[in-house]
Amino acid sequence: PSPQGTISSGAHPMRKLLLAAAMFGLSTTPALANDNAMIQAADDALAAAFNKGDTAAVGAMYAADATMLPGDNKLYKGAAITAWWTAAATAITNLKLTVLETERLSPTYIREISRVQFDTKGDKLRQRMIAAGFREPSAPKIFTMIRLGLVFILPGSFLLLTALGNEETSFLKLYAFSCLLAVMGLYLPNLFVQARIDRRKEAIELGFPDCLDLMLVCVEAGLGLEAAMNRVGREMMRSHPQIAELLSTTTLQMRAGAPRDEALRALGVMSGVDHVRTFSALLIQSDKMGTSLGESLRVYSAEMREKRRMRAEE
Repeated sequence: PSPQGTISSGAHPMRKLLLAAAMFGLSTTPALANDNAMIQAADDALAAAFNKGDTAAVGAMYAADATMLPGDNKLYKGAAITAWWTAAATAITNLKLTVLETERLSPTYIREISRVQFDTKGDKLRQRMIAAGFREPSAPKIFTMIRLGLVFILPGSFLLLTALGNEETSFLKLYAFSCLLAVMGLYLPNLFVQARIDRRKEAIELGFPDCLDLMLVCVEAGLGLEAAMNRVGREMMRSHPQIAELLSTTTLQMRAGAPRDEALRALGVMSGVDHVRTFSALLIQSDKMGTSLGESLRVYSAEMREKRRMRAEE
C-alpha cells in the first residue's frame, strides 16, 4: 500500500491556505527512524517540482495505486492526480508543505498531517498594487480593466483618426500601428506601476533611518513598541508620508487584535523594502527572545545611518 498524508490548514500572514482534506501516496519507502524528516523531504521535492511548473514530475512522485482527496472532496487516482496538479498550477504559486505530524500505521504505511501554504496569482498583483501605494481592495480589478481598455482604446482611436483624415493609409501600415498601440496599452500600465513602486521604495529607504532614530528616542523615553510606532507615524506624516502610512497601518492592526508578529511581518510585506523586512524580523526576534528593544534599535539604527552615508558618498 502507498503511504497516506492528511493535510490540514493553518494561519500564515499574506498567504492563502489550501483547505484540503487528504493526500495519499507520496512514497513506498519502508519504515525509517525519522518519519518526519523522510516525509518532509518528499514534500519539499513535490513543492519544488510544482513551483518549477513540472506537474508531470509531481504526478510521478505518487505510487501507482495512490489516491488523493483534496479540498473539493473528490477522489483522484492515477492520471487524474497529475491533471489536478496541472489545473492547480494555473491558479497558485509558491507552494510550501510543512509536516506537522506523522503516524506510522504499518511498516510501509504512514499517515501525514501537514500545513499547505501558497500564493494565488491574484495575490501577486495585489501585493504589487500595495507596493505602488494603491491599497484599495478594488485596485487590482481597476488595474486589469485599464489594461484591457487601453488595448482597444489606443488602436481604436488611431483607426478613427485615420478614417477621418484625408490621407490614404495602407492596410499593412494600419495593422502594424494598431498592433504596436495595443502592445503599448498592455504594458504602459505596468511601467507606470513599476515606476510608482521604485519611487515609493526610494522614499522609504531615504526616510527609514530617521524613523529608526525617532523610534529609539521614544523607546528610551519609556514608550512601548505600539505607542512608539504610533507616535513616530504621527511625527513623520509630513516629512515621510509613506513611512507614516506603514507605521499607522501596523499600529491599527495591533490595536484591532492582530498578533504582533503577524502585524510586523505584514509591515515588511507592505513596504516592499528589504531594510524594513529585516527591521520587522528584528522586532519579532527581540519580542520572542525577550532582548532589549532599545539596544536592538540602537544597533540597527547605527547600521542604517552608515548605509545611508555610504550611499550618499557613492
